[in-house]
Formats: sequence, structure tokens, C-alpha cells
Amino acid sequence: MASSATTTALVFVIFIITFSLVAADDVIHDDDSPKSPSCNNSYQLVKVKNWVNGVEHKTLGGLSARFGALLPAEANEDRKFPAILSDPSNCCSNLSSKLSGSIALAFRGDCDYTTKASLAQSGGAAALLVVNNEEDLAEMVCSNNDTNLDITIPVVMITNSGGEAMKKSIADGNKASFMNAVLHHQSHIEVSIRASPPAAASAASGGNAGSKKLKLFVLSRCGTKKIPVEVNASDNSVMDDERSFRWHHVNQVEILLYSPNRPTMDFSVVFLWIIAVGTVVLASIWSEFSEHEQKDERYNELSPKANAVEDEIEKEVLDINVKGAVFFVISASVFLLLLYFFMSSWFIWLLIILFCIGGIEMFVGLGSPYASESMAACERCVLECLEGNEGMHACIMTLVLRRCRNCTRKTLNLPLLGEVSILSLVVLLFCVAFGIVWAVNQNASYSWIGQDVLGICMMITVLQVAQLPNIKVATVLLCCAFIYDIFWVFISPALFKQSVMIAVARGDNSGGVAVPMLLKVPRVFDPWGGYNMIGFGDIIFPGLLVSFAFRFDKANKKGMSDGYFLWLIIGYGLGLFLTYLGLYLMDGHGQPALLYLVPCTLGVVYILGWRRGEVKDLWNYKTDTLSTVQLGSQA
Repeated sequence: MASSATTTALVFVIFIITFSLVAADDVIHDDDSPKSPSCNNSYQLVKVKNWVNGVEHKTLGGLSARFGALLPAEANEDRKFPAILSDPSNCCSNLSSKLSGSIALAFRGDCDYTTKASLAQSGGAAALLVVNNEEDLAEMVCSNNDTNLDITIPVVMITNSGGEAMKKSIADGNKASFMNAVLHHQSHIEVSIRASPPAAASAASGGNAGSKKLKLFVLSRCGTKKIPVEVNASDNSVMDDERSFRWHHVNQVEILLYSPNRPTMDFSVVFLWIIAVGTVVLASIWSEFSEHEQKDERYNELSPKANAVEDEIEKEVLDINVKGAVFFVISASVFLLLLYFFMSSWFIWLLIILFCIGGIEMFVGLGSPYASESMAACERCVLECLEGNEGMHACIMTLVLRRCRNCTRKTLNLPLLGEVSILSLVVLLFCVAFGIVWAVNQNASYSWIGQDVLGICMMITVLQVAQLPNIKVATVLLCCAFIYDIFWVFISPALFKQSVMIAVARGDNSGGVAVPMLLKVPRVFDPWGGYNMIGFGDIIFPGLLVSFAFRFDKANKKGMSDGYFLWLIIGYGLGLFLTYLGLYLMDGHGQPALLYLVPCTLGVVYILGWRRGEVKDLWNYKTDTLSTVQLGSQA
């Protein structure tokens, strides 16, 4: 019967292989909305630059509609227009506000998007900004009746918070005051004027030169339209024709819309490719480093109690069989659906905590056979961490001990734990602090570094714990994963109206907070920013086969050229390259990476094995382990 430690490890492995996806986020794709020649635009991500009183504010993000004019790729200052609130605010009936030469700001609701755009265009608006009622960007599409549209202005949706901020700036500009011979008008007009002669002012104010009501006519900036403005005067002396008055545009809001092109290739893809391939190589050969270092007595024997525990418990390996391979994929599908339907902020935090624990590698002690004895279980947990069998702690300890063999000689006596290596304790505390700092600052621009470090350590752990015994099991596992990946990325939209894998990876149902089971690198040269990402499953599934090839070559004393390991690494790198090629050919649509990786890895094994006459050996090969746990027995 498998121990609870193995069960814990099994659940953990399923948890992190759920995501098998290569994607570039923040990309909008096709939908199944009605289309016509006048309603068939590709969605454009739009930058909404805005100025208040000539001071540039934070650029907002927007999304263009299926209809209307396309936006330029460059930010041309000549296309900067003043912003005006539509009246009515939903822009669903005849407008009383003058929109000529302006960008209309309207709120979502009460009528079709095409109706809003048509009314704004008939009112002379240069463009229409639609404010969503939520903090996302809805796709503005046509209805079945919109078959003959003639909308020639750009139509862009912005988020609710951005629209409300812009509305406030515009609304505050609809006030005017006249104090100390200076006229302040908060609108989109800027002009300097002089007071009218007493007679003219008297006529403008109804014949009463001493009135505190003054009506002035001023020219707009382009000098083509007279606008009457009634203001309040605090002092009759302002009627003196020698006084000068200046019109101050206190809250003049201007907007510039453009849609910069995304580069065909961002350097971050190359960096992510190196990280993914490097992780597979490192995880495959890591046992060579760790086994060498764990032969060191002071590294292994951190305390007398640790020795006692080690004498009773052998290292376990999840040796996957055929039933276990199928169980893996079915369980991952169930877990993915749970994430899709029940994702929330608290659930995201649960995943983050599990991710940190896995990266630091503390879970091995939680499933101890001594779990029934709470004190012993607690000791076991801490000792396992200090021993650094796997995870970030083990990675650091292994690297340090390769350079300094005597670093573990200094020890410290701790209550319950006994004699413990000071170095091991310090490294453990560092790893815990590293995980906590990352979790607290996961929204920072640099947090991707911590996430990738923890993720790499976690995948090294998984590829040491889970092993394929032969290519019979590898064939079943990778073929099931191949179907799993394609289904949840490409076929699931037919059932769920969107790609389940992409929706969960982006955090669509959790307020945009993405799950941490991804390696990601920021797109440095992309004007839209964002990240290129690869799911852990795209590294672990092929990595299991690559690790098997390394063990097979080592057991059969094969060299680099006549073995399988080197060629599988090349195949994995090629498959990942084809994945990114597909990503860009399909306009950034998330790709099921295993669609490319499985043929380029499993296919290489079969081709080489067939040419060398070793397919039968590979098919029936069984790696001997110290304590083998058949995963299928738990399925």
C-alpha cells in the first residue's frame, strides 16, 4: 500500500501539470458574432492617451469595435481631439450636446453599440468612447439586423474606472466664475478677450450697466464659432473698458487614440525558450549532482534524529504505469474544470500558498508514516526540509556543497531537532523568506523572476519524484496529454464559449489574477507589455520522457551521439520553436504546446529506436528503483 507521502506527492504533481499552454496574454481574438462587410473589423487593442489642461495623464487601454474606422498605428498629435460628454449620457437618443470636432464619451447600456455610434457620428463626433460598466473590455459587435452600416468613425471601449475618471474631469469643466477681473471657465475652449465697452456690455446684459450678470461672446480656438457664456461678476468695476480678462481652461480634456502594432518577434520568447529547454536538461541530469553531494556524510546526517528517520524510510519514486498515465490526464481535466468554475480570489491565494510550498519543497514531510504522532510528524517535516531532498533548498545546498565541501561542519543544537547544520538552516530560512516576499509582491513588475525561480525548483522536484519506466507508458501518457491539450485549448470553446485553458491561465474568472503554475517573461519590446508564458505541463510531460532517455542511456552506457538524451533535447527545442511559430502565425492565440512537443520528442524516440532496432528494449525497459510505488495502484 502506498504511503500518504506518495499520495501527497501524486496530488501535487497533478496540481502543477494542469497547465499545458504557450501564450501571449492581452490578445483579443475572433468570436461567433454576426458579421457583414461593414462589421468585420479585427479587434484592435487601443491606447487612449489623455491630457487635462495640457498635462498628460495615465494612458488607458481600450478595445476597438467590429465596426467603424480603424485606428492608426502611430500616435499623431494632430489627431488629438477635445472630449465631450454625450447628452444623454448613454448616447441612445437625439443628442443635445454639440459634438462637432470632439470625441464623445458615452456609457454602455440601453441600446446597441451601433446605435450609439450612428448618433455620435450624426452629431459630428470624430470618435466615440464607450465606457463599460465593469473593469474589463467587452467586445462591441453588431446585431443580426446591422447588415448595412455606414459608420466611419472609430469606436472604442474603455474600462469603467477609466471612463469615470475622464467623466469627472470633463464635468468639473462645466463651471465658470468671474473674480478679481479674471474670468475662469472650465471647458475645452482657450482664448484671451477684452471687456466690451460699457454700452456694448449694457446691451448684452439687458440694458443695465450695473448688473452683476454679464454675457460675453468669445471665439473658440479655431476662431470659427461664437459661444455665449454667462458669468457672475463680484464687482461692478469690472465693466471698465480698460480692464483685460483672460479665459482660463481649467479642465480641458483632450484625447488621442491609436493602436500600435505588436512586434512580430519579441526577444523575451528567446529567453523563455532557453529557460524551458534549460529546465528540462537540468531536471534530467540533476540526480547526478544530488546523488554525488548526498554521499557526503555531513550533508546527509544533519542530526541523530535525522539518521533514525532515514534508517526507517526509503526514498520513494512515483513509477507511473499505463493506468496511472490515464489517471493523470483525467485528474488534470477535473482539476482544470474546478479552477474554471470556482476560481476566486481566495482560491488563487490557496494556489499561491501551495505553489510556494512546492517550490521550497516542504510537502514531503507532511505525508510521513509517523503522521499519527503529531510531534514526530512535525519533526519529520522540519528535518526533511533541512535535509533538502528536493526543491529550492536542495538546489541551493547542492550548488553550495559543490564549491565548499566543509560548509556543513558547523552545527547548532535545536530543541526537538538536535544537531542541525547551520548552513542548511540558513538556506531553509532564506527559501521561506524568498517565497513569502514573492507572494506579497506578486503584482510587482519584477515578480516574474521569483515565480520562475520557484517554478523551476518545483519542476526539478517533480521530475525527480515521478518517473517513466519505459516508452510503453510514455506513449500512453504523452498521447493522452496530447489530446488533453488540444481539447482544452481548441475544442473547449465549442462547449464553454471560450477556451477553458486560456481563461484559467489568464485568470478571467478571478479578476484577472493569473494562476502561478506558469513560467513567464515580460515582453520587453512590445508597446503593449504583458508576458510570454509557458505552462508547467509543457515542461514536465516531455521532461518525463527526456529524463527516461537520460537514465536509459546511462544504464546502457550510451554516448551522446548513439544515445537518445541529446536527440530528445534537440527535438524538444524544435517543438518549442514550432509552438512559438504557431503562436505568431495565429496572431498570439494561445497554443496547445503538446501539439508540437509530443511529435518532436516521442516521435524522435520511435524513429531512432526503429533505426537502431531498439524499440522492443525501450518498450519493455524497467528502471530499478530503491522503493518503487506503482502509480496505477492508486488510480
